[in-house]
Amino acid sequence: RLACEYIEKNYRENINLNKISNYVSLSKNYFCNIFKKEVGITIWDYLIRIRMEEARRMLLETDLKTYDISEKTGYDDPSYFGRLFKKYTGFTPTEYRESSRKEK
Repeated sequence: RLACEYIEKNYRENINLNKISNYVSLSKNYFCNIFKKEVGITIWDYLIRIRMEEARRMLLETDLKTYDISEKTGYDDPSYFGRLFKKYTGFTPTEYRESSRKEK
């Protein structure tokens, strides 16, 4: 629970395993095992899910450019963000925004 709260509050930052495991006062390996057992996905998959859901929200509710959304969700490289977004949703960020606007 503590790790999830930490990620949800800090997903915009450069989060690494040391920061999270220190925050919850567990060793990195033990923390990773416990997290996957309790949550059902890896810590990195959880972080990506939080970031992608926020990116989806921003694409639908704002007119921010994709590179701004990339930065605001913790990705320094907009092209990496775009590839990850497509892998997660099946759409590029632009396609996602345009398809949601056509539905309205």
